[in-house]
Amino acid sequence: MNVLLVYWGRKGGGAKYAFEMAQALQDLVFLHISISKQSELFENFHSMALPEINIKTFNGKYSFLFRTFLLPIMLYRIAAYCKQNNIDLVYCPMAHVWGTALALTLKVFRIPYILTVHDAELHPGDGGKALQMVLDWEIKLATATVTLTRNVQNLLSSRYLVKQNTIIPHGIFPYFQAKTPKVFPERKFRALFYGRIVAYKGLDLLLDAWRTIEKRFPQSILEIRGSGDITPYQEALSKCNNVSVYNRWINEAENENIFRSCHLCVLPYREASQSGVIAIAFAAAMPVIATPHDGLIEQLENGGGLVCTEPSVDGLVSALTQVMSTPALYERLSSESLTQSQQLQWPVLAKKLTTYFEHITDQKRSNT
Repeated sequence: MNVLLVYWGRKGGGAKYAFEMAQALQDLVFLHISISKQSELFENFHSMALPEINIKTFNGKYSFLFRTFLLPIMLYRIAAYCKQNNIDLVYCPMAHVWGTALALTLKVFRIPYILTVHDAELHPGDGGKALQMVLDWEIKLATATVTLTRNVQNLLSSRYLVKQNTIIPHGIFPYFQAKTPKVFPERKFRALFYGRIVAYKGLDLLLDAWRTIEKRFPQSILEIRGSGDITPYQEALSKCNNVSVYNRWINEAENENIFRSCHLCVLPYREASQSGVIAIAFAAAMPVIATPHDGLIEQLENGGGLVCTEPSVDGLVSALTQVMSTPALYERLSSESLTQSQQLQWPVLAKKLTTYFEHITDQKRSNT
């Protein structure tokens, strides 16, 4: 099977997700790639030595306008490449602002387009109505979709009447793969908030909860690691004693030590469809505490973490206290998280994706 993987994003978890899936897929299909030359992982993709038709995207407002003007030419090149190389389908591991135009072009040329939808609805601060509309149209034009949770699948079904979808959970970014479960820390307990600092991720809830936690567990430390505007949280931070803040983009080289040394991962989110951070924590045998949103509950339904009774300061305090004061519970969750990680390895997920590809192409043959 000839598959063209298209990922035109430039950085962040999307680029990492696309790269890990590409590495796993290349052993199962004849893989071609189309990557943004501005991607922070471009050299990683290029070093795979796969057939490629890469494009220049943009790195600012003016280059976006210029490149969008040239987009029809780039789309024609992609379609021509697909025809010349007998591409059976195009797979996009994450939506892109140009994805709607790509999906429409492929539809005209009768080439199946499979899109992984990470979020059916954009989070607050991730884009306005215009970007949501672009995402909506890309999903509608896709031949079929992949979602990471049942929660997003249900949203797609209710909002877009998607014809075909399969669920393939988020894989593990290989920052640190533990070999054995973590042992309950007898002294300094290190809790971790990891990822972009944006309002919907509820850092303010965690900081309010942490003031109580550090009184109950005086040697405990909360690490906050991620880029974003930290200024709205300065007052709350000033009221905490044991908080370390690394307010910047976290380099990949740092991640192994972060997940090796911390004991507990906390997701105090106000909303969530799913989280790639949970998979990373699982690989590190790190228990997770999360607020009760459908996507997060689903990721933890087979163990490895504790879901708060409510998405509030009191809910976080209760869950944190329970895990940090009960060695048997902590070590059971750690063992469960490590077990969970085995089902989230990229070769396992790529095999499921390939089976789905075969189903889509079989349908196309039967309809022609």
